[in-house]
Amino acid sequence: GWTMSVLGAFFGNTQMALLSQLDVVNAMLASIGVAPVSSIETSVSRDTAVALDSLDRVSRAVQMEGWEFGVVREVTPTPDVDGKITFGGNVYQAVLNKDVSGQPDVQPVLHGSALFDNKNKTYVFYSSNLPVLDITYVREWDELPEVARMYIMVKAIREFSDNVSGRVATHQFKQADEDMARSELVRWDDKVRDTNLRGLEYWRFLNRSGGSIY
Repeated sequence: GWTMSVLGAFFGNTQMALLSQLDVVNAMLASIGVAPVSSIETSVSRDTAVALDSLDRVSRAVQMEGWEFGVVREVTPTPDVDGKITFGGNVYQAVLNKDVSGQPDVQPVLHGSALFDNKNKTYVFYSSNLPVLDITYVREWDELPEVARMYIMVKAIREFSDNVSGRVATHQFKQADEDMARSELVRWDDKVRDTNLRGLEYWRFLNRSGGSIY
């Protein structure tokens, strides 16, 4: 299929493991005719550094579209001793889950790393008004599903080879390739989202029925 043809173009027919960052960086380098590196941690090549920066930028931009692999649903956050709720730097969105009944009268919105209640104009939350949130994370590379890695790779190669001046692209993806990679991710995301939401609805039903489906 399309995925195997893409892998074959850069890795031959031996690529069986999940795409690593090193795999993708080397594919990016190959796209401009540069030899592969054995490590992205120890390489001093400027091309490698530029490729890695480009990959990180594309990965973050793609993930910030809000794919299901980055979402953790129905999370009740824990405030600190001052009533403030803060998140790590890998959280870029925290929104009220509207499917949960009995939500408090708050309008949570993320201000930097802190949760702000836009309804009551405060950063302070109490045990009586803690919202149940859907939180979206920017994942580390090793946490990404393969279908997301493929899309990010194709998009990163296209941007990298377009932006590196004075180099002739030797493996150039077309817009159609990027569209195909995205469509595969969309199909995966729709299937997983549907499964996850059905699972949440099932557990809500169990809770409403006292833990029994009969």
